[in-house]
Amino acid sequence: MGEIIFVLFIVLISYFLLDRPESSKNRNSNEEKEFNSQDMAKIKVVLRKYIDKKSTFRDFEFSPLDNTYELDLNAEFRFEGLERAQNYLEKELDITGGLSLDMISELIYSDQKTKNIIDRKLNDFIEIIEQEVQKLIDKSINSALDIPKRKFSNDFITTFKEYLLEKKDIQINNNVLSIVLEKVKLKMYSKELDKKINSNKISDINYFSEKYLDIYGYSVDEDYISWMIKSFDLNLRVDDVIKKINDIKNSRRKKKNIEEMDMFLNSNTDYKKSADINDIDMMTGEEFEYFLKDLFVSLGYEAEVTRLSGDQGADLIVEKDNRIVIQAKRYSNKVNNSAIQEVIGAKKYYNAKKAMVITNYYFTKSAKELAEINDVILWNRDMLKEKMSLV
Repeated sequence: MGEIIFVLFIVLISYFLLDRPESSKNRNSNEEKEFNSQDMAKIKVVLRKYIDKKSTFRDFEFSPLDNTYELDLNAEFRFEGLERAQNYLEKELDITGGLSLDMISELIYSDQKTKNIIDRKLNDFIEIIEQEVQKLIDKSINSALDIPKRKFSNDFITTFKEYLLEKKDIQINNNVLSIVLEKVKLKMYSKELDKKINSNKISDINYFSEKYLDIYGYSVDEDYISWMIKSFDLNLRVDDVIKKINDIKNSRRKKKNIEEMDMFLNSNTDYKKSADINDIDMMTGEEFEYFLKDLFVSLGYEAEVTRLSGDQGADLIVEKDNRIVIQAKRYSNKVNNSAIQEVIGAKKYYNAKKAMVITNYYFTKSAKELAEINDVILWNRDMLKEKMSLV
């Protein structure tokens, strides 16, 4: 009996002696070592070097605060890849265990020199991504003033995000990328708008409404109005602005109609069919419309100038076998998309079979592309000269 007890005692002692070192090892591996001030200073230096030499943005996650790029390091900017940093530090410092992820995270957020490195990298990140976004927008629009109408689908944003990761080594999520897109769009839009507007007067609703009509014409578009308000950070309500724009628009139309009736009744111009293209260059817009009316009559059409009745996107309506609506552009610059868009609307409004835009000059590439897609007939300077030679 005594021998059995002795054997059990020996086994029990052996068990504790064998397991205790392992338990101690496991516990120590999960605990931080005690580092003195010199050790901590060395760890900080090595950690800064590690972060500074990272050449990619894959180890950083960027999230803007609201719609700005102001950052709260603890809440909004998180260093990722802590385990990689841990492995690097242990290798460089010849440390086995003791550098916990919490300690590394605390060092990153508490050390001002490390923060400065991260801020510098973050500024590089912002500069690169904004350049890429601006390049994307530039390729997608004809004018910065068209930005409010340029929407990017979720699929498009996902593809652009994948492009940034593959080509620029930038990792960013869809929501943040959408915010950056909107911020750059607004910046580009505001810069373009500044060229056309006196920012000291824009807060006045009358001036705002007048300028809207000067820039965008008589089509009242809530998107454009909202972007203008946002661009100048104005304390104006969209509904109030729309009402004011409509009031000014109606007042302008009434005044214009009276002036044109007076001109129509008292003008001695006969819009001679014998005029050449250089004569047309000297005409007013109204004279050009009446010249085209005479031209189409000479070509066997019935023709009407809509100017006195409100054009709804068409300056002339001509008919032979079918009804055709026409936008007349007596320009000294190339005609852009807006004329194409207006005549497309007029075609539907007047229930016409065809739509045309006629100019004494030429058309932009985008205008020609839009016209082709929508079956709009274009007469440029050369075509107009050819038709004039027939009469």
